[in-house]
Parts: sequence; C-alpha cells; structure tokens
Amino acid sequence: MGFSDDWLRNVGNADVEFTVEVHHGGFFVGHRSNKAYLNEQVNWFDHCEVDTWSVICLEDFAFKLNYPRNPDLKFHWLLLG
Repeated sequence: MGFSDDWLRNVGNADVEFTVEVHHGGFFVGHRSNKAYLNEQVNWFDHCEVDTWSVICLEDFAFKLNYPRNPDLKFHWLLLG
C-alpha cells in the first residue's frame, strides 16, 4: 500500500477532519529515490479525525479494502513535498 504526496485533503471542518488517499494493489519499480508505484488502485477515507488519528488506522483501512489481517503487511508513507 502506498500514499500519494497529495494524500491530505480537508473535508468538513478543516480543523478536526482530513482525508487519507490510499494507493494499493500495485507494485514498485526503480531504485531508491528513483522509485515509482504502478498499476495501483486509489481509495479515499474521509472524515479522519485529527484527535483520534493513529497509524493503527492504516490496518483498518487495509481491512476495509479487503486485505486479510496480516502482521507482515507493510505500509509506505510518502511525505508531502
């Protein structure tokens, strides 16, 4: 699973909620900083709350996207900019 560099959009009250854009089901090509994620699907999770957001939410997103619970599942986070 991956995240685009524009993964963050405000929805609702911009002070308390945001949207996470999830790229998944694809594959990485390239090496180090010259890497790309291809053939992915994109889904959005709106109304994520600033006060309760946690990396644990990523496991819930994966489950909602029909990925089986797996302790070896890896997430790659792309920082803005």
